[in-house]
Amino acid sequence: MASKRKGGLTRRDFLRTAVAAGAGMGLARIAGATESEGTPSAPPAGAPSMIGVPFEGFRTVRVGIIGVGGRGTGLLGDLLAIPDVQVKAICDIVRDKVLNAQRMVVGSGQPNPEGYWASETDYENLCKRDDLDLIYIATPWDWHVPMAVSGMLNGKHVGVEVPAATTVKDCWKLVDTSEKTRKHCVMLENVCYGYSEMMVLNMVRSGVFGELTHGEAAYIHDLRGLLFSGGGEALWRREGRIQLKRAQSSAVEAEGRGSPSLAGPSTAATAGDEFAARAHACPAPINRPQRRRSAAGPDGRARRAATTP
Repeated sequence: MASKRKGGLTRRDFLRTAVAAGAGMGLARIAGATESEGTPSAPPAGAPSMIGVPFEGFRTVRVGIIGVGGRGTGLLGDLLAIPDVQVKAICDIVRDKVLNAQRMVVGSGQPNPEGYWASETDYENLCKRDDLDLIYIATPWDWHVPMAVSGMLNGKHVGVEVPAATTVKDCWKLVDTSEKTRKHCVMLENVCYGYSEMMVLNMVRSGVFGELTHGEAAYIHDLRGLLFSGGGEALWRREGRIQLKRAQSSAVEAEGRGSPSLAGPSTAATAGDEFAARAHACPAPINRPQRRRSAAGPDGRARRAATTP
C-alpha cells in the first residue's frame, strides 16, 4: 500500500491501534471514534499517502486568511514580516475585523486584499480564488474541517489552527481529502517547534536517553481568565468546553464508574451544566498578574520568558 511507512505500519494501522488502546479509558467514546461494537473505524486509503511529499517551490507564496480575530490578526502580522509572502484575501464574518486586517496589509506596503464577510459561508468564495497557494484558518473549532476541506478541494494547501478536528471521523476526512487532492493539510501547533521541544526531539534522535519505552504528556494551561470572560475567543471556546465536559461525564457513566471530580449526583450533564452556570455567572474577565519562569539557553545560561495564564 502506498501509505505504508518503514516497518510496514500504515497510518490507518497506527490510528486503529491508538484508538483501541484509548477505548479502555473511554476516550474513543468521547471522540466518536468507534462503531457500534466498539471497534475503531479506519476507512481504506483511496490515494497514496501525503507523508513525506514535499511542498512545491514558490517564488512568492500567496496567502488567503479565514478568521482575523485575536489569533488570526496576530499571525497576519507575522506573515507580513516575511519576505515574498503576499496576503491576497481576508475573510471573517465581522466586517470591521476584515477592514482592520486590510489596513494592516496595506500599511505593510502590499496591495489591498479582497475582503469577504457576506455570510458564514463566504469563505467558500475565498477558497475558489485562482491566485492563492495557501489558506490559513483561524476560526472557531467547528469550522476547521469544512474550511480546510473546501480549501483543498479548490486546489490550495491549508494550515489549520488547533485542533484541526475534534473527532476521529473528521480526522480521516482531512487525511482522505489531502490524499485525494494531493494538497497538504498542516495543523499549526506552534508548541511543537519551540526551543525546548526541538531540543528534546534532537536529544531523542541522538540517543541521549537510550531506548524510550514510555512517555507522558499533559495540557497545563490556565484558561480561567479566558473561559469566564465576556468576549473574544471565550464566546466559542466556552461552549466547546461545556460540550466536552458533558461527553466526558457520559463516557464515565457508560464505563460504570463514578467520577470523583464531580460533586453531588453523577449525571451525564452535571459537569457541563456546572461549567455553564459558572461561566454565565462570571461575565467579566479574571485579571491575573503575569508569571515569569526561567529556562536554560543553549549555552547553559538562564534565560527568562514572560508567560501569562
